[in-house]
Amino acid sequence: MKRLIQPLIAVLITSFTSWSCAFSPAQESPLRNASARSGSASCLSTLVNATTDITQGRSIEMRLSFANIEGYPDSPLERPHQIILAMSGDDNEKVMELGGLQSSIANNLFRACDSAGMVTFAVANSGYVFSYGVMKDGSVKAFECIDTDLDNRKLLWGKQICNA
Repeated sequence: MKRLIQPLIAVLITSFTSWSCAFSPAQESPLRNASARSGSASCLSTLVNATTDITQGRSIEMRLSFANIEGYPDSPLERPHQIILAMSGDDNEKVMELGGLQSSIANNLFRACDSAGMVTFAVANSGYVFSYGVMKDGSVKAFECIDTDLDNRKLLWGKQICNA
């Protein structure tokens, strides 16, 4: 079964469409074996490093998801994908308070994953999220939290609805 799942994960990562993968620090990451088979070895390696940085020495389980960026009419067209790092466990809120760690991970992922325009850190099954995005000038910035009342307007790039 394991031999069948790992090539499937590699195909899903390579095509970079919506999917997710969960693992805890005690398990071998399925991404680690998939990286050897994928054309995006640098991106996969950076994802493995990101999950290790987040989970090492902490009681956290990670769920990695990839999706097309939606809801932003002005998102970067050349970077249409979002990487979501959702956490559950006793230490997830501690990691959410480590803005320097998140910023470093987001910058590394943007350098290695050239179709990613948004990286989101989240506490699983909650509205507690922080996102980073590649701006039009190429810089990386944390998204600004705004109120939920948009009067039927779309979100502007660089802004997000936050419910902590």
